[in-house]
Amino acid sequence: MAKNIFASKTFWLNVIGVGVSVTGMLPEKYALPTLGVLNIANRFLTNQPVTLSLGAPAQPTPPPTSPNFPGGR
Repeated sequence: MAKNIFASKTFWLNVIGVGVSVTGMLPEKYALPTLGVLNIANRFLTNQPVTLSLGAPAQPTPPPTSPNFPGGR
Protein backbone atom coordinates (compact mmCIF):
# COMPACT_ATOMS: atom_id res chain seq x y z
CA MET A 1 0.00 0.00 0.00
CA ALA A 2 1.40 3.38 -0.97
CA LYS A 3 2.11 6.00 1.66
CA ASN A 4 1.94 9.76 1.47
CA ILE A 5 5.10 11.46 0.17
CA PHE A 6 5.48 13.40 3.44
CA ALA A 7 5.80 10.10 5.36
CA SER A 8 8.74 9.04 3.16
CA LYS A 9 12.22 8.83 4.67
CA THR A 10 13.71 9.27 1.21
CA PHE A 11 11.80 12.51 0.65
CA TRP A 12 12.98 14.03 3.94
CA LEU A 13 16.55 12.79 3.45
CA ASN A 14 16.67 14.63 0.13
CA VAL A 15 15.07 17.78 1.59
CA ILE A 16 17.77 17.82 4.29
CA GLY A 17 20.44 17.07 1.68
CA VAL A 18 19.36 20.01 -0.47
CA GLY A 19 19.35 22.23 2.62
CA VAL A 20 22.87 21.16 3.54
CA SER A 21 24.10 21.73 -0.02
CA VAL A 22 22.43 25.12 -0.44
CA THR A 23 23.57 26.49 2.93
CA GLY A 24 27.13 25.29 2.40
CA MET A 25 27.27 23.31 5.65
CA LEU A 26 29.42 20.80 3.76
CA PRO A 27 31.53 21.52 0.69
CA GLU A 28 29.74 20.47 -2.48
CA LYS A 29 32.41 17.89 -3.29
CA TYR A 30 31.43 16.05 -0.06
CA ALA A 31 27.73 16.85 0.20
CA LEU A 32 26.61 15.38 -3.11
CA PRO A 33 28.46 12.04 -2.87
CA THR A 34 27.35 11.71 0.76
CA LEU A 35 23.73 12.26 -0.25
CA GLY A 36 24.09 9.64 -2.97
CA VAL A 37 25.49 7.05 -0.55
CA LEU A 38 22.76 7.83 2.00
CA ASN A 39 20.08 7.44 -0.69
CA ILE A 40 21.49 4.04 -1.68
CA ALA A 41 21.62 2.91 1.96
CA ASN A 42 18.09 4.21 2.55
CA ARG A 43 16.85 2.27 -0.46
CA PHE A 44 17.80 -0.98 1.28
CA LEU A 45 15.67 0.07 4.28
CA THR A 46 12.54 1.07 2.36
CA ASN A 47 10.06 -1.16 0.57
CA GLN A 48 6.85 0.85 0.15
CA PRO A 49 5.91 3.02 -2.82
CA VAL A 50 4.80 6.61 -2.25
CA THR A 51 1.93 8.60 -3.70
CA LEU A 52 1.80 12.30 -4.45
CA SER A 53 -1.90 12.61 -3.70
CA LEU A 54 -2.80 14.40 -0.50
CA GLY A 55 -6.03 12.46 -0.04
CA ALA A 56 -6.64 8.81 0.74
CA PRO A 57 -3.96 6.33 -0.35
CA ALA A 58 -4.38 4.89 -3.82
CA GLN A 59 -5.93 1.43 -4.06
CA PRO A 60 -3.74 -1.27 -5.63
CA THR A 61 -4.46 -2.03 -9.26
CA PRO A 62 -5.51 -5.65 -9.89
CA PRO A 63 -3.35 -7.62 -12.34
CA PRO A 64 -4.57 -7.66 -15.94
CA THR A 65 -6.54 -10.69 -17.06
CA SER A 66 -6.05 -12.58 -20.28
CA PRO A 67 -8.15 -15.29 -21.92
CA ASN A 68 -4.92 -17.07 -23.02
CA PHE A 69 -4.07 -18.33 -19.53
CA PRO A 70 -6.04 -20.69 -17.30
CA GLY A 71 -7.73 -18.86 -14.48
CA GLY A 72 -7.71 -15.59 -16.47
CA ARG A 73 -4.09 -14.74 -15.70
